[in-house]
Amino acid sequence: MGRGTEGERSIPTGSVLCVQVSSDTIRRDVRLSGELDFTTIDRLETVLDQLIRSGYRHIVLDLAELDFLVASGLRVSYRLTARG
Repeated sequence: MGRGTEGERSIPTGSVLCVQVSSDTIRRDVRLSGELDFTTIDRLETVLDQLIRSGYRHIVLDLAELDFLVASGLRVSYRLTARG
């Protein structure tokens, strides 16, 4: 998981994708590592839906640490943009 700092937590979503959420007062940063594929995309969408329901309108996806990104993973980014 992550080293963790105040306002930061790692959410284990399985063996191939780690979703790390950190925050400040107005936004959530969601850092992904591992593989975002057909077996893990639903878990990411669940995390993002929880953040949106909690009232966060500014969510930043950091994909730099992904080893693999299936094309439908881009749909998640598009969906966040469309909600904004």
